[in-house]
Amino acid sequence: MRRELLRMEHITKTQFDIKMLDDLTLNVYSGEILGVLGLSGSGKTLVSRILAGKDISFSGDVYVQEEPVEDFTSFIWRKGIFCILSVDGLVQELSIAENIFVMQPDGRPYERVRTKKICRESRKILEFLRLGHLNPRIPAKNLSRYEQCMIQVARALVAKAELIVMDTIFEAMSREEQIKLEQSIFMLRDTGIGFLITSRFGEYLIPVSDRIAVLRGGHNVRTFYREEFSQERLLRVMLGFRHIDAGNMKAESGQKEVLRFENTELYGLKGFSLAIKEGEAVGLWELQNERNMALCTLLLGEQKGYRGKIYLKGEPFVPRDIPRAVKRGIGVIRNDPLKTGLVPSMTAADNLLIPAVRKITGAVLNKGIYKFIRSEHSGLLEADIIRSRTEELDIYDQYRILMEKWALDRPAVLLCINPCITSDVVSNHIIFEYMNRMRKNGSGILTASSNLNYMMTICSRIVVFYGESSWLEFSRDEFSLIDSVLESFH
Repeated sequence: MRRELLRMEHITKTQFDIKMLDDLTLNVYSGEILGVLGLSGSGKTLVSRILAGKDISFSGDVYVQEEPVEDFTSFIWRKGIFCILSVDGLVQELSIAENIFVMQPDGRPYERVRTKKICRESRKILEFLRLGHLNPRIPAKNLSRYEQCMIQVARALVAKAELIVMDTIFEAMSREEQIKLEQSIFMLRDTGIGFLITSRFGEYLIPVSDRIAVLRGGHNVRTFYREEFSQERLLRVMLGFRHIDAGNMKAESGQKEVLRFENTELYGLKGFSLAIKEGEAVGLWELQNERNMALCTLLLGEQKGYRGKIYLKGEPFVPRDIPRAVKRGIGVIRNDPLKTGLVPSMTAADNLLIPAVRKITGAVLNKGIYKFIRSEHSGLLEADIIRSRTEELDIYDQYRILMEKWALDRPAVLLCINPCITSDVVSNHIIFEYMNRMRKNGSGILTASSNLNYMMTICSRIVVFYGESSWLEFSRDEFSLIDSVLESFH
């Protein structure tokens, strides 16, 4: 008979008069993988934080190995639970061995560490986790994201964890790394270890989970068993309505070039040339996410030592920094709205004012400009959003404001650099919707990502980088060939 490792009953947490968790109930058994699916703000990360002991201001009952928890301030109740809250949760300057043995099972740091002993013990654990090729003495900063995650799993084994919690870990990895992690999770599950894995995306949980609990508004609205899994069904329950479609992304491209790379040499590439026309979306894809990222960030002055020529709107362009790029007609979207284009302490109106001032008058704020903002964005800026500081808004309104800002500015080229790596399905829909709108208004889009599904949704063409310095270009009607071509490279 399976043992119940964890049960959370009627968990409620209120913050600023808002219920962050609302009568939430879930449980995990030994040798079981429970997926927890939800949008940003649904409460899934709060569950992880509670289990990590980082948030104890909640009501409800928690049972660990069928015993009720009486004192949430004590470490003892979390004995047997290990939480991985981020891929890069290691001390980067310490060695693998030091990271594995840096904490005692009760959470206290070791006072003295015998290097030879912990290296010897680390090798045994690494062999068990199929990481025997790693030298325990190398620093954590030299590891891939998958390897960093697995070193945290090694720490869990040292701590004799029976339940491992992973909070939105799959999102930070390439598909190749995700498959490796899935295989490692299955191996550990077969030893009796239970897992609670949270994600914004059903496609990350479906391959690995035995059950999936869907959270919405802090409440567990439904739990699906493996035979019930389907992406459409999970999305419908998670969103509370039918699956959002990205819509028709086939905006017509114009004849005028907005961006051209000519004989570019950078990051191992030689002789790379690419032209983007008005209203066209071009994707740059690489599994390692290196050369594609380098070409995009080159336009922002973040890459040095390149060769070749760049033309922006038909004029020679020499990258220096982001302000110069924006001034010349380049917009930028990255995976965090507050770090790439919005000023957190400013209101939505003030953030939108920047392109509005540039567009109308070049003067300071006055009633006319304020009226213009309200009329231009009346659909967006409802429910006092216009007067709220952007740092106080949820991630969806932040994305809307950022995309509305660029839509108002109408850049010649919009750079989208890993735009969906940490966003959920609703954020993605907002991004896709505005991309399509900007394409129809004549902006070209250049995007870099290791997520092929995202690119196939929005791009007119995709450039695939492979090998040391090779690439292939696929038009939309050739997208179905990409997977088979990539498979042939291995």
